[in-house]
Amino acid sequence: MTEFLSTAVKELLERGEVEKANILLGFPYYMEGVVLHGNAIGGKFGYPTANIIPPGFLPKPGVYKTVTRVGDKAYKGLTNVGSKPTFGIDTPSVETTLLDFDGNLYGKFIKVEFLRYIRPLKKFKGGKELGEQIKKDFIEAAKD
Repeated sequence: MTEFLSTAVKELLERGEVEKANILLGFPYYMEGVVLHGNAIGGKFGYPTANIIPPGFLPKPGVYKTVTRVGDKAYKGLTNVGSKPTFGIDTPSVETTLLDFDGNLYGKFIKVEFLRYIRPLKKFKGGKELGEQIKKDFIEAAKD
């Protein structure tokens, strides 16, 4: 990839324009890594997450429609990039909630492909309100 193209892709990702970045790349922008134990917050309200170590560069903080590849299977999902303001956690993270997946991903290698920016990060009153928003996010992600 040329330096110009690399810079253009980074600028698009910094603005959350992942669809345009994917066109320039010719494939979906992705992050990959081994699933680690996180804070186990999502599982407490019905949305367990697969956490990977954030790479050096992160796209615009927020929630993204993603596809996560685990071995030869692909799962639709949502990925939160950035802090967890509802829980007072400022450390940037990459955590993915998979749709129609029931199992343990700890220690497994995953590839998270970013398809569309859905919304910015938001501080909710608590886990229940966040869980309600995640339901809405899945509905929004299913629109295309």
